[in-house]
Amino acid sequence: MKWLVIIVPLAKGLRYFASCAKGLEKILAEEINNPKIGGQIIEVSSRGVIFEGDQKEGYAAIMESRVATRISEEIGFFSNVHNREDVYAAGRSINWKKMLQCDMTVSVDTQLGREVPSGLRHSHFSSLTLKNALVDSFRERLGARPDVDARDADVPLSLYLHRNQATIFRSLTSSSLHKRGYRRAMHAASLRENVAAGCLALAQVNYEKNNNVTKSILIDPMCGSGTIPIEATLIALHLAPGLLRYETEKNYPSCLTWLDADLNAWKQVVDAARARVKSEPDFTIIASDNNPAALALTRRDAKAAGIYRHMHIVPEPIDAADYNLDQFLPPSDAYQNVAVVSNPPWGQRLHGAHESWTSMATFLRRHPGASVSLLCGNTAYSRQLRLRKSASHSLSSGGTDFKLLHYQIFSPASNANIDLKHTSSVLQTKRRESNMHQYEDQERSKESGDVQLERLTVVALKAHLRRHGLKVSGRKQDLIDRLREYNLATSPSSV
Repeated sequence: MKWLVIIVPLAKGLRYFASCAKGLEKILAEEINNPKIGGQIIEVSSRGVIFEGDQKEGYAAIMESRVATRISEEIGFFSNVHNREDVYAAGRSINWKKMLQCDMTVSVDTQLGREVPSGLRHSHFSSLTLKNALVDSFRERLGARPDVDARDADVPLSLYLHRNQATIFRSLTSSSLHKRGYRRAMHAASLRENVAAGCLALAQVNYEKNNNVTKSILIDPMCGSGTIPIEATLIALHLAPGLLRYETEKNYPSCLTWLDADLNAWKQVVDAARARVKSEPDFTIIASDNNPAALALTRRDAKAAGIYRHMHIVPEPIDAADYNLDQFLPPSDAYQNVAVVSNPPWGQRLHGAHESWTSMATFLRRHPGASVSLLCGNTAYSRQLRLRKSASHSLSSGGTDFKLLHYQIFSPASNANIDLKHTSSVLQTKRRESNMHQYEDQERSKESGDVQLERLTVVALKAHLRRHGLKVSGRKQDLIDRLREYNLATSPSSV
């Protein structure tokens, strides 16, 4: 079977594919098109972007991109590929000797598109076929061959099959770009770093062009292991993720070991990235959580990233429902832009999701004027906010689908937050008001003695506690005991 090698004239020499989580393609395209990278966008596709550029722009992509998963250079495109023999022949046609030598290592993985010929649908055997073509090419010419290193290859290869077409890439890095270098291990529910950066971009957390950057704050009241506030701090410092990732020579990207590497171009990219780093962040970042272990992880990773002193991490665990910005910062009116970006538990791998979203609702209502972006994979939890979202973005990462939900918090006097689509929310609001009136009527009518707390609803009990600045968590009996402990059950003047 003959195959057709298609050579497309490129505007800037090389063609790349930058992959990302589904839903972040437009953000990635904006990054690639930014002068920091300078790539020329050819196509925005599902889970990635095709762009053109020279070696320097490929290097700049792995240095500067915050949302890319991998940057791969296209080294061969073949049409009329129907079986393994065609894949093998395509592999033999590549001039491998310009890229690597026998003492280097390779790896091959295969991604399947649509309508792949039946003989090529087993990705493992397709990868093995391409690897054999490369190995045989070296063995016939030199009597030796490169070894395979599936984890940390000098030349990581990727074969993409789609219908009767095959594209061969070499990845500029052996590991995923979501790994910045500051995290030694991923927590079970940790958000990937590049997804967190993408969410911050979708939330428009980038104050580079804002004249009032020093009056802007970002807070994550449920920071978990700190991925979102750490990535926000890197953005605020203009610190390229590649500077962390390639801090030492051992961590240099695979592409610098290639025979056709341009070390001078790499040096220019590194120097430009270092020159952009700021000594102080553009905006203030606050990280908070009610879990002491989570705060410990946040501190550890922030220190590993070298940005600990640029973040405000609360000294002690605190529930979002009990949190107020004024506790940790100067008066909030000194800040013109307040952004809340967070990934509260939503039932996939963490417990306590219901309580967390209830606490988040309380927190948000304490900060009118804030722009809010919350990740959620279960609408049953996000409905607990009883807020009408202003926008949403569908995302997918690690086999999990979720949404980034955006809200604008208005003043308590405004009804713009009410989600009129959910009648039950309106009814619940009316029920709370009714309970409040019930409590006030009882308080006004009592002459002396016990207030008969057992007859009050939980909502009314909590309202009583809030008036005295007491905690409102716990079961009904806990609330009653707390009121009695502070002698609030018998004093008519205590309300």
